[in-house]
Amino acid sequence: IYPQDREQVKSAFEESVKNRSQYYIDHRLLMHDGKIKYVHEQGEILYSNDGRPIRTIGVVQDITVRKIAELKSQENERFQSTLLNTIGDAIIVTLLPSRTIVHANRAAENMFGWTLTEMQNQNIKILYKNDETYIRYGEKIERIILNNESIIEPELEMLSKDGVSIFCEVHSTFIRNNDDSILVINAYRNITERKKII
Repeated sequence: IYPQDREQVKSAFEESVKNRSQYYIDHRLLMHDGKIKYVHEQGEILYSNDGRPIRTIGVVQDITVRKIAELKSQENERFQSTLLNTIGDAIIVTLLPSRTIVHANRAAENMFGWTLTEMQNQNIKILYKNDETYIRYGEKIERIILNNESIIEPELEMLSKDGVSIFCEVHSTFIRNNDDSILVINAYRNITERKKII
């Protein structure tokens, strides 16, 4: 057993003995050649007539390929999240056709005054100044998908959580996922101060 996983495996086994239940645990094995394998272990403890544990029966399944894929996926998610949060522009990702917000970076939280938790699963309409702007930009999004392109909107009036108008330059593009769902990535640059000067 991999040294850092020994306590976790021991605890799972002890809990199983205490509760007289099966145990299930994923952990690492350190092989003789120094390689690490990931395994899923499940077992059941057999007891003597006087209640003492005498034997464990179970299976150990090699899950290395699956676990490495999961770890790479988590690593990619951390990388993407870090990348999105270092960008100065507000980034909001929506799922079509509902235009539901699925992700926003910190800059978006700061610009619009909503937390990611508050925005998630909301229609992006909450950020638009009025229905007309929301509908008009939605039609533009539909066109970029049909034409397989991106769009730059030089000025779009948006709305903060507290009702303040925010003028933004908006860059939008999309990603078509393997399941044919479509994510729209919108980058909002606040041009409100620049607009005041003009």
